[in-house]
Order: sequence, then structure tokens, then C-alpha cells
Amino acid sequence: MSSGKTPNSWLKHDYANRLVCSQVHAYRANHSHNRILLIDGNAGDGLGAPRPQYDLFNGEQLSQTTSQVLCGISRRVGNCDVVLCDKDREKREQLMTHFPRVPIVERHSDIISFVNGHKYVLWLSDPCGPRGHGPEYMAQVARLAPLSDFVIMFNEGAVRRIMGTQSSCWQTSRENYGPLLEPRWWLHKLNKRFFVRTDRVIQASSGFRYRVLLVSNFIADQVKRGGFEIIDGRKIEVKNG
Repeated sequence: MSSGKTPNSWLKHDYANRLVCSQVHAYRANHSHNRILLIDGNAGDGLGAPRPQYDLFNGEQLSQTTSQVLCGISRRVGNCDVVLCDKDREKREQLMTHFPRVPIVERHSDIISFVNGHKYVLWLSDPCGPRGHGPEYMAQVARLAPLSDFVIMFNEGAVRRIMGTQSSCWQTSRENYGPLLEPRWWLHKLNKRFFVRTDRVIQASSGFRYRVLLVSNFIADQVKRGGFEIIDGRKIEVKNG
């Protein structure tokens, strides 16, 4: 169901950086004064993963974690707040040392109170397994902030393993997580027009084979340039990015 941080987590962080930065900058370019809220729904410990070393001259560099991505873009675009969430107490304590001025909460339900007063909200979701996304709270945010985006690291491999089971012991899991494979489910749940996903499943480890998803009403130009499938909920057709 989950695999935690892997040696390939840097690639996931890079995808998160690309999607979040492109969406937020596109919004800011058209709404220069509106206040923005960035949410990390599964912030982890705030420690990056080593990047591959491609030559003899560059030392080992750590990737930017999801929390670092959000805090960095908050500083760059201005008039922007960040809230970090993780259910693990030790990870929250580590986050506090890295981000002492950023609100850090335990539960997704704690995030809702931060939404009011923001014209645009982006929620970045990166749990290890399929059950940590908190879609019911994402849906609340989508209702409170119609201008909102959801960037999701979705462990598709774990869900497909669940759907391949036959035992009645897994019936509830099949019912709970099977719908997450369907773009229509996300579009309906979050009341959005576009469902965007990487055009291939990315293997971080044997336990974490994922796609990066974007559920939104608009798509930044950078996202359209390639590497993604785009599903328009009004047409329900797939366009190669």
C-alpha cells in the first residue's frame, strides 16, 4: 500500500515543482493582487531525496520536497500563504524546524479554516498509498474556493493491485479505491473541467508506481507542451499533450 521515500523520489519532486509552478504563475499573471493559499496535504519530514550525479564535478544535491516547492513559490509570487499537513507527529516536529513560520497541522480537516480570504487555492497531495489524499476535504476546499487546483501524486500501481484481488477481505478496499482510477470520478468529486495525468506510469519502486495528476478548470501553457494526457470533462476525450 505504501513505500515511503525512495531513491527515485527526486523525480516525483521535479514533477510537483513543474506542475505547481506553472499553474500558480499562470494564475498570478492574470490576477496580480489576489491572495493565494498553497496546501501541502502530505508534507512528510521536509527532507529531499538525493539527485543522480551525472558528472564528477557536481556534488550530491537534494531535490526540493513538496513543502519546499510550495514555500519557495510563495516567496516568489508574493501575497501568498502556505499551510503544511502531516498526520505523523515526528514528521510535524521536523517540519517545524525547517519551516518555523509556516502553519503545520495534523489533519486534513484542520486545513479548511485557512481557505477563507483566498481567491485561489492549490492543494498538493503526495501520500504513499491511495488512502491518504483526503478527497472529501479536497471537495470542501473546491466548494469554498472555486478557483482551485489539485496536484496529486497517485499511486496507481497500488490501486491496480487492490483491484486485482479476489478475496472478500479486500472488497471494501476495492469499492473505496477502484473509482480513483477513473478521471470522471475526480472531475465530479472536485467539480472541475480538466483531468491531466502523466502519459505513463512512473516507477519509483516496486511498491510505488504512480502518475502525477492535475484536476483543474484551466491548464497552464507549460503543462500543455508534452508528457501529459489531457481529458476535457465536457468532451470526455483524451488529447495527447
